[in-house]
Amino acid sequence: MKDKRAQWRANNAKARRRQRRYKKKLIAELPRIITDIHRHIPKMKPKALS
Repeated sequence: MKDKRAQWRANNAKARRRQRRYKKKLIAELPRIITDIHRHIPKMKPKALS
């Protein structure tokens, strides 16, 4: 079996391109991730002042 990671580190230009590609994907997914988080966290009801 061949270690693919060795090829990833072979070239700085490829590394930069790969990081930029995954950064774009992550940024594109952020609104959906945030929406999912807000949907699953129950809203806190303010306590009535006594």
